[in-house]
Amino acid sequence: MTSVVDRPRRAAARFWIVGLLGWLLSQPASALAPIQSWTTDTGVRVLLVSTPDLPIVDVRVVFDAGAARDGDTPGLARFTSGLLFDGAGSLDAPASNTTRTSTMGRSGVLT
Repeated sequence: MTSVVDRPRRAAARFWIVGLLGWLLSQPASALAPIQSWTTDTGVRVLLVSTPDLPIVDVRVVFDAGAARDGDTPGLARFTSGLLFDGAGSLDAPASNTTRTSTMGRSGVLT
């Protein structure tokens, strides 16, 4: 049986132990894999993180195009794609696009 004097000491010890464990468990893990980087002959920038211990392949391809290239004209890529998919005024996008794509390759430009 503990005495009345030991109870505050034990409570303080528990407080510090729980606080220390909480602090240790909240620290971020710093086991980052090294990032290898190179540029191909065609100018494509490649970043590779190799972790042989994990049997996972994760590929992410990012293009420097579309909204990433809008610059001082935000929304230009979305506006253009909207015209292609929804049409504008009297132009019906689905019918117009079908006509254009059905003649691709037959116009003599590519042959």
